[in-house]
Amino acid sequence: MALTALCLGMLVASLDTTIVNVTLPNLVTGLHAGLDQVLWVVNGYVLVYAALLITGGRLGDVLRSRRMLLAGLVLFTAASALCGVSDTVTQLVLARILQGLAGALMVPQVMMLISAIFPAERRGAAFGLLSATAGVAAVSGPVLGGLIVTDWSWRWVFYINVPICAAACVLTVLFVPDARPARRHRFDLLGIVLVTAGLGGITFGLIEGRHYDWGTVTGFVTIPEIIVAGAVVLAGFVWWEGRHAEPLVPLALFRYRSFSVANSVNAVLYLTMYGVTLLVSLHLQSVAGMSALRTGLTYLPMAFAMGFLSVPAGRLTDRVGGRSLMFGGLVLLAAGIGLLAWVESGTATASTFVGPLLVVGVGIAFVMAPATTEAMRELPARLAGASSGVFNSGRQVAGAIGVAVVGAVLQNRMTNEISGNAARLARQLPPGERARFADELPRMVGGGGVIPRSGGSGGTGLFQRLAHEAYANAFAAGERPALWMLIALVVAGAASCLLLRRAPARDEAAGQTPEERRPQEEAV
Repeated sequence: MALTALCLGMLVASLDTTIVNVTLPNLVTGLHAGLDQVLWVVNGYVLVYAALLITGGRLGDVLRSRRMLLAGLVLFTAASALCGVSDTVTQLVLARILQGLAGALMVPQVMMLISAIFPAERRGAAFGLLSATAGVAAVSGPVLGGLIVTDWSWRWVFYINVPICAAACVLTVLFVPDARPARRHRFDLLGIVLVTAGLGGITFGLIEGRHYDWGTVTGFVTIPEIIVAGAVVLAGFVWWEGRHAEPLVPLALFRYRSFSVANSVNAVLYLTMYGVTLLVSLHLQSVAGMSALRTGLTYLPMAFAMGFLSVPAGRLTDRVGGRSLMFGGLVLLAAGIGLLAWVESGTATASTFVGPLLVVGVGIAFVMAPATTEAMRELPARLAGASSGVFNSGRQVAGAIGVAVVGAVLQNRMTNEISGNAARLARQLPPGERARFADELPRMVGGGGVIPRSGGSGGTGLFQRLAHEAYANAFAAGERPALWMLIALVVAGAASCLLLRRAPARDEAAGQTPEERRPQEEAV
């Protein structure tokens, strides 16, 4: 019952990173707002969530994990209700920022409490269910969002969180023990300011980069400058942490090989997952002309594989350790992405991607739970809060990096390909339309435009049909390099798994002294 409460908290936090994406057209009409404004309904949540996860982990250390989990659940419930009753886009964005704050309070506590409640030999199965919940929620968000806005109002995308959070609150009060830290911790206020500003700057730059064409935001401020400034602030944060008596993120965390390797694999996994879903979603909607709901349904085989296999993968981690499972899972993930690159073409449809996405889902399932278990395996209890914040923050920033980098590679390659495709296909048009065709297509694609399908006939219908054909071919040519880049990254992640020990997790091998373990046992 305690694990159910923790998984419900992870469910709503993960679901709300993606469920709102398909409601954007409804928000534009329902709130009489522009697309630029409603995009912050998505970005406001992700930005605050990613920037404050490390701080949320430390708050759990200082004020107790169960207390912060309950505070996060109550705030998430209230923020979701405020989202549902919002009458303007400004109100909705502010409520989403509150949701992001609540998610940052909740999620780090979940990993900390699982480590406190479950003995090492059962921790993998618990993390398996948690990983399945987080992964399936994120992948299934567009499907659920599409179903809701098809039959109900967009407001129910937020109202649905209220009963889930209420149930999680009740279960937390009744069944989740109040695991006490082995010793008292203090706040590192300057560290909180530095890490929040650094992560916030990097995440903002990655999220908004494509919107501003990686150029000027306002005045002399540019997207690259914001990202570099965020990185510099993070470097200052690392310098400060090494000199502070009670650091927000103890650098000793990275002396544990299992945490460092698992953290890097976790980042690679989320970067790849977000990159793949971006490419497939863009293909199905802009090339194949599918609706957002049908696009979301294409991911169901991937979601089912993740949901059904993550728990067995976690149980296997308890028995044999995470090294071989993570290595095999990443190899499968690379194979699935390779299949996507192989079947990709300008005429590919949803059925083309079902098999490769299923393989991708199986690979993810055998990486998520073992990576989470390995990250916490050797750590003493005093580092649990910091490790949870770093682990979850890393996956969110990695997801933003995946979307930014994959989008940039795709856009750059498409811009190079479209001119040749346009010149070749223009020969099928009447002489008077050839020059316009060859000029307009590169300009539209370079500006991020999508060439729609045409059901018309005659000259205009032929123009649009050829334009879409050129766009589809250029998209396929741009998608393959992005997929091969992800494969190379996954292979590097698989190689890093060989640095891990073969042994499964045990309390004695977990790096915890009896004094550190005793408060957890007494709490249970």
